[in-house]
Amino acid sequence: MGEDRTIAIRDALPRDREVQHVVSELVSVYAFSEAHAVLGRRLREIEESRQSRVERLFIEWRDLDPKTRPDFLTYSHHRRNPELTGGGEV
Repeated sequence: MGEDRTIAIRDALPRDREVQHVVSELVSVYAFSEAHAVLGRRLREIEESRQSRVERLFIEWRDLDPKTRPDFLTYSHHRRNPELTGGGEV
């Protein structure tokens, strides 16, 4: 496929080669900008959703009923060692 393009460019008039070169450059720039935009969106998503393990653990603990939840250190210890509670739930 790339070989056919090379032959077509070689056989083309100078103006046609220039146009093909510009079109090729535009396609490359467009593809790069699209990839850059997609990557940028994904990086923002990751950054927005990035939470440390401790932050996630604290949010889970905070959402428990305050009347029945254990203290945070006990909760985090049992979450880290689920065999102590039989499945990771406190």
